[in-house]
This record gives sequence, C-alpha cells and structure tokens, in this order.
Amino acid sequence: SQRFAVSRIVLQSLLLRPEPDGDALPLTADLEAVGVVCSLLAMDSGAKREEAYAAGMQNLLPPQNRPAQLSVLPDARAIDAALSALRPLHTSAKRALGEAFARIIAYDKRLTAAEANYLRVLCLSIGSALPALPLNTLVEMGSEPVRSAATG
Repeated sequence: SQRFAVSRIVLQSLLLRPEPDGDALPLTADLEAVGVVCSLLAMDSGAKREEAYAAGMQNLLPPQNRPAQLSVLPDARAIDAALSALRPLHTSAKRALGEAFARIIAYDKRLTAAEANYLRVLCLSIGSALPALPLNTLVEMGSEPVRSAATG
C-alpha cells in the first residue's frame, strides 16, 4: 500500500541520515518539497483531492506562493528528497506544515487508525509534533467512530 511504502521510506531516511546542521529555514525555503508531500497526502482523498489539497494550503501559504498540486503520484525518490528538504525548517514552519497535513488527511471529517499512523510518520519524518485535528473530525477506532479529543 502507498502508506506502507511512505512509512518505509521515512523510517529508512531517519535511520540512515544524521540531523542536518546549520540554521533553521523558513517554510518558503523549499516550496516544491511542500507541494510534493501535500500532494501525496491529497491523493489519498480520492475524488476530493483538489479540495483536500486546498484545505491544507489554507493558512499555510499565501495564494501566490502555493506550489501547484501534483497530478501524478511522486516516486519514492521524490518523496524521500521532499521529506529530507523539510527537516531543516524552523520549528514554527514544521508546526504549520504538520497542521496542514492534518487538514488534508482529515478533509473528509474522518480519521482512521491508518491515517493517524500516516500523519504520525510524516510529522516524525520532518521533526514536527503531532498537530491537533480539526475540531469537526471523527476518529475511527476499530468499528466505532468516536469524537476526537478536540471535539469533546
């Protein structure tokens, strides 16, 4: 599955590469990498991929700076390169990007256990804390959906 492949790429990347040195970078340092990862997430949204991508970009970047959404699934090398490029971002940029990931994944207002793990792996790969879910998200734990902690 696509999520398993991304998880494997991320874990290999984390195990084989040391932490980058140098100053933290702003979110705009590599917009192409932002576009690759956000497009990858939106592709799992099925028919609503454009809307999911737009939801992720909302409050992340001004419209004139937003990278174009990819129409073709990026290959493993592109995903690895994008995740590696996002690791040296400033902490606040990583937090904003993690929140964008959450908006994309939870665009359909549901979060499965597999999607939650996908979000965890991506946030771990860029060194971001796990973001809060959008307030109207139902978290599916097994067979019964439950309200997220954020929604009460």
